[in-house]
Amino acid sequence: MKPIHFLHSLFAAAVLLTACKAPAAPPAAAATTNAPLVLRTVLRSQISGITNELRAVATSQAELTALWNQLMAGGRSVGGMPAVNFAHETLVLAAMGRQTSGGYSIEIAKAVKQGEQVVVTVKSKVPPEGSMKLMMITAPVHAVVIPLAGVGVDFREERAILNMEKARTNQFGNPGQRKRPITP
Repeated sequence: MKPIHFLHSLFAAAVLLTACKAPAAPPAAAATTNAPLVLRTVLRSQISGITNELRAVATSQAELTALWNQLMAGGRSVGGMPAVNFAHETLVLAAMGRQTSGGYSIEIAKAVKQGEQVVVTVKSKVPPEGSMKLMMITAPVHAVVIPLAGVGVDFREERAILNMEKARTNQFGNPGQRKRPITP
């Protein structure tokens, strides 16, 4: 055997052995453990047909359709049903239920994969007792799509009372003044 052919054969064998011994890459889901997931908001509204507090997960088109029908109850229009690829995604929804005034809000703030579960943090804000509020019936809701399918969801709640003094402070840090100067 010629020395050049022998070196080519030796090199090819070394490459094959190295490829066979290389560790397999971990699955994508395992790589994201304890990392925040990217949330895609598909609905955020102050008005919905959901009258009671609700935390829900849709893992199929049938479950999404049932949730969307609840959102549309009473003739409420929240827009078209979002496209969700349930082979790779899950829809998560948080609703505050019917409130007797404005000033309420809800947000799915983050989702983190922990083992075989996703921990979803829901932040609810309410106006302080005795504060002036917009007189209207609201039913705040927030729905997001997470990039995982077939996982359990555990909801964690964070509730806060709005700081009305901070809300009244404008961009210049001066309470009670106009945000833009009046120009003739």
